[in-house]
Amino acid sequence: LVCFFSVMYTFYDVGYIALIKIFAENFELFSKSVSINRQFTGNVYIRNILAIGLTPILSYYTYIYSYYTGKRRWKSLFYVLFILSILIKTYDFSKMSNEEILDKINSYNLDINLHINNRKRLERVLTKLYNNNMQTEKTDTVLYDFVAIGLTTTRDNLYKIIDNRVDKMIEDGLIDEVEELYKKNIHSKAINTGIGYKELYKYFDKEISLDEAISLIKKNSRHYAKRQYTFFNNQMNIKWFNTNYEDFSLTVEEVYNYIKGE
Repeated sequence: LVCFFSVMYTFYDVGYIALIKIFAENFELFSKSVSINRQFTGNVYIRNILAIGLTPILSYYTYIYSYYTGKRRWKSLFYVLFILSILIKTYDFSKMSNEEILDKINSYNLDINLHINNRKRLERVLTKLYNNNMQTEKTDTVLYDFVAIGLTTTRDNLYKIIDNRVDKMIEDGLIDEVEELYKKNIHSKAINTGIGYKELYKYFDKEISLDEAISLIKKNSRHYAKRQYTFFNNQMNIKWFNTNYEDFSLTVEEVYNYIKGE
């Protein structure tokens, strides 16, 4: 039990992803000094432990111990863990394409508006469906009358603005900022998914050149802008206005007249 709970604490302390990676890459774990990333906080620890199915194992150990000792607190712990091991399920969709996940969701014949490129939402919805935890009826109600407006521009101009912004970020020291995080071996979710960080990490890992990394940042930023348009259009009936960059007061006047007319 001492050994088992030592392993449990290790999973709790560093997160299962970091630990599995270390075991996979370094079989001489106990004879070398290993720097472990500790960028896991709060309920992430619990989710990591549950995600690898460790709860049923712990439940079994507590059952055996409580059976032979008759201690109530161990029996109580067993019941809690046993229920958790039944109720909590996690799924690995890494081997499924976006199309396969969307097809699986559509097989439930539900009226759900999903974009095929929104990977995170696809996985989230399918997980809820698997766990019978999907709310199919829309419960959002509008409390007040409102008008939704959005400012936009031509695609070419939008992409130009995005590219210029990325160039400014590089000029203002983005590479040095990310390099400091890289040297500290920080691999949190925000770093691994954040645009501007994940691309430069590939550069520091010598997977791509600096020019390729900057080009990827611009490309991913453009894709993110497209997803933002999709999000707003799906969430509400939004009225888009082309932005007049030469005289913004004209844009303000156009929006004002529209709202007044509504």
